[in-house]
Amino acid sequence: PDPEACAYDPPFYAESLRAFLDAVDLKEPLTIVAQSMGGMVATEFAVRFPRRVKRLVLVDSAGIDVPPPALGRVLQAPVIGKALYMAVGGTKKALRDFLVNDVWHQKHVLDDALLDDMLRVQRQPGGKAAAYAALTRMVSPRVYKTFHARFDQVKVPTHVLWGERDALFPLATCGRSIVDKIAGSKLYVIADSGHEPPVEQPRAFLRSLTEAVTEAATEAGA
Repeated sequence: PDPEACAYDPPFYAESLRAFLDAVDLKEPLTIVAQSMGGMVATEFAVRFPRRVKRLVLVDSAGIDVPPPALGRVLQAPVIGKALYMAVGGTKKALRDFLVNDVWHQKHVLDDALLDDMLRVQRQPGGKAAAYAALTRMVSPRVYKTFHARFDQVKVPTHVLWGERDALFPLATCGRSIVDKIAGSKLYVIADSGHEPPVEQPRAFLRSLTEAVTEAATEAGA
């Protein structure tokens, strides 16, 4: 949707998730697993619609105020940021550099086919403008300064999975902060992984996810 007519903020994405669940007629409480920016969406959804969430699993979630990478600071700068992004952002080289330098600890996961697939949406009409709206209205320090309080308001069972070497959202300042904010939540640290454990350490990620969901189900049964 056109960013001039669409908010592209946490409430927008949470309401979009609600509308999707209604459209496919999923009414029962769900286990929601969400990563990075998706963690903010799932958190907002859990605060707004707690009866629809059985448990929440946050994976290297955004939402805690940390400085973005150098390129991110430039692209989010007033006036010049949008023009620069529309001119050079969203290119294959820019995405590759971001993933290799800021996102992944395990560099070997780089694959050109993956890059092409990630860029597919941005190449559609309006895709770049939508991506820039999400960048500035979701994953920016300005948004984090207010959003972080939403974690304190989560009242559903929550497990937090985090890459030990996440440089984008560090474990010490982000992962542990979220666990401290969500009452009763539990942290699972995935060794030798950066920001994307499902990609960088898929087996270890699935073990932790299975343990988290199984433990939550056992506790609920007890």
